[in-house]
Amino acid sequence: MLLVTTRNPALSTVLARIVAAGGAPDAFTVSPAPLAEQSVHFAVARESPLAQHLPHIDDAIHRQQPVIRQLVRDAD
Repeated sequence: MLLVTTRNPALSTVLARIVAAGGAPDAFTVSPAPLAEQSVHFAVARESPLAQHLPHIDDAIHRQQPVIRQLVRDAD
């Protein structure tokens, strides 16, 4: 049994990770859906000048989430 972590939930990415680790992808049956997706959060010091902008940064990221996901998938 393997627990494989990737930034991209595509099955092809999981199989590529198995190959990169020296495994044969046809030797494994892989679940079609990811077990979980990893959360990422920004944090800044309270006294940082960025602290006041964090809500705006968060809003912008949420609006652009589909584009960001595609960029991450394309990078894998």
